Amino acid sequence: MTNAELIQKLKEVGLTVNQITIYLELLNLKKCRAGALIKNTKLHRSIVYTNLDDLMAKGLVSKLIQGGVSVFELTSPTNLITMMDAKRQAAEAAARELTKLSQDQPRDIRVFDGPDGILQARERCLALKPGDTLYVMGGSKWSTTPAYEAVWVPFHKNRIENGINQKIMFDRAVSSEYIADRNSWPLTKAKYLPFNQYMPAWFEAYGDTFTVGVPSKDPVTFSLRNPEAATALKNFFEYLWNQQITIESGQEALKQAIFGMLDELQPNEEYHVLGASFGHFKRQDMMSLYTEYHERRIAKKVIINMLAYSESANQISELFRRAGDSELKLSHLKTMDQAIQNPMQVYLFHGKAMAVIMGEEPTVMRFEQKEVHDNFRAYFDSLWQQESHVRQGPEALRDLWLEAVEAKELKFIGARGYFIDRYPELFTAIKQKAEKTPGVIWKNVVGPQVRGHAITKLRWSQTRYTSKLSKNPNVIWIYGGKIAIANWSGDIPIIFTSKNKHLYQSYDDYFNELWGEGK
Repeated sequence: MTNAELIQKLKEVGLTVNQITIYLELLNLKKCRAGALIKNTKLHRSIVYTNLDDLMAKGLVSKLIQGGVSVFELTSPTNLITMMDAKRQAAEAAARELTKLSQDQPRDIRVFDGPDGILQARERCLALKPGDTLYVMGGSKWSTTPAYEAVWVPFHKNRIENGINQKIMFDRAVSSEYIADRNSWPLTKAKYLPFNQYMPAWFEAYGDTFTVGVPSKDPVTFSLRNPEAATALKNFFEYLWNQQITIESGQEALKQAIFGMLDELQPNEEYHVLGASFGHFKRQDMMSLYTEYHERRIAKKVIINMLAYSESANQISELFRRAGDSELKLSHLKTMDQAIQNPMQVYLFHGKAMAVIMGEEPTVMRFEQKEVHDNFRAYFDSLWQQESHVRQGPEALRDLWLEAVEAKELKFIGARGYFIDRYPELFTAIKQKAEKTPGVIWKNVVGPQVRGHAITKLRWSQTRYTSKLSKNPNVIWIYGGKIAIANWSGDIPIIFTSKNKHLYQSYDDYFNELWGEGK
């Protein structure tokens, strides 16, 4: 088809001479500003702008915003077909010829340049019907800055007034407080993506429109009208949205998990930890991470209720003190007495459960199901409220003695110094801690055969003797509202402990009676 024949077909479709001139020049230039059309066509400025408006109204030309300047390009030549049903054959012939002449494949895509372009692309969803939904996947920390908030707040106000829903998933770099704020808005639901990977772009879908945004100092947004692409993104979005278990690994994942939890918790709120072990903190990098975390937690006045393995309890309580909670008012710690430690600890907060498995690299599992949280919480509560425990081994007795040092006043019935004689290296840690703890006092009522033993010579020890205890095989400890009964079977002590108030009071009364009779 000659150029003259093509022009004739365009006339038959209904284009004017000036429209055809501008249309063919855009075909030649591919994409340009209005100034280039004015220069190349020799048409008056007002004629060019008027005919561009007419061509856009016919759907034959699209206007893009790049760097705040309007740029024009042709839409798909097949749009000529819809202009006039009465001249369909002529329009189809012209469109086929124009498609051949175009180096690009027919497309219906718009490109929005710069920060303003992001809003222009997003505002197209305001044409949705009330009840429709805007889906956004990959919201980043970059998009939550004050500069963008100044743009988003008016947009969302218009969206909500138009009755349009939004569901958005952010990456993990966005604070949980920001997500909580979004969820407080009407017709708005926000949550984290179920994985901990940086998203190099964000994706939107609404109606039959699919949009991709590339963040940078000069962001670019591509918007495509394609029902298949929009539907595919919506389906993928809902699949990710409904994920109830997410698994991440690495120290950075652990840091984001625990600090994200802290962001969600408010001052004077409490959360629960099941199965803590100081073994988790032995590496210096992990010690630094948890020290920083607890310093922030204590500064924010968030309360922790922790069940720790007995051999780790004293070290963990020291960590809490170093982090700023010297009197443990915000750090409540009780012990678990399982013989075998589980490498997993479970965090429980706001109806969610988060399990951390420690290894060379930590693994974090997040459970969004409330029933998982509730089951763990019921188990936690049963252990937390348990009054009596049985422990065994010299390390367990050492840990109990260190705990008693913190209570400052310790009353013994029948302490004969077996532990000091058999495990002097373990007693060294106890003695050193007692020397550094002001106000420590150990009162021991025991048989006269113990007179002169090392346990009676400590500067904070007071001893009275009575023959009533000469053959008693047990040692009774009374301190801090707790009693412990230690029985030695060879070299392995077996210790019963209880916080039962009546039991504690009866043994305390018994001690006072013996103490009064002792010499």
